[in-house]
Amino acid sequence: MELTQKTIKEIQELSNTLTSQQEGLARQVMDRVGAKWPLYVLCVLAEAGEEPIRFTKLVERVEGISDKMLTQTLKLLERDGLILRAAKRRQVPPRVEYTLTPLGWEMMKVAVPLLRWVVSSIENFEKARIQPTPSGA
Repeated sequence: MELTQKTIKEIQELSNTLTSQQEGLARQVMDRVGAKWPLYVLCVLAEAGEEPIRFTKLVERVEGISDKMLTQTLKLLERDGLILRAAKRRQVPPRVEYTLTPLGWEMMKVAVPLLRWVVSSIENFEKARIQPTPSGA
């Protein structure tokens, strides 16, 4: 219970440090990162290290994403300063490559503990999905 109270207090303190405009921006960034594809895309870019990844390679690596959704996701991540888009126009056809920015790498450092927790808890998630829920969903 002490850990829960500590977490609640920390969340409240963080919220109190932001202006309402900053709070809105923080909410947008958290919504974006918490959406279906952004964290997955960031992980694929992080796995490549410093090597840029072409759009076509991202489509292959981010299983299940459409070209349109990947394009939208990349634009939003670029807008938030998490990735860098580099167009190589001198090549035919033109190549577009993506890499994480320093801010993107900083975010991945924070995301790794979450990913580690998900991986270490995967069996618990599998068991939970096997068991019927009270609502029958």
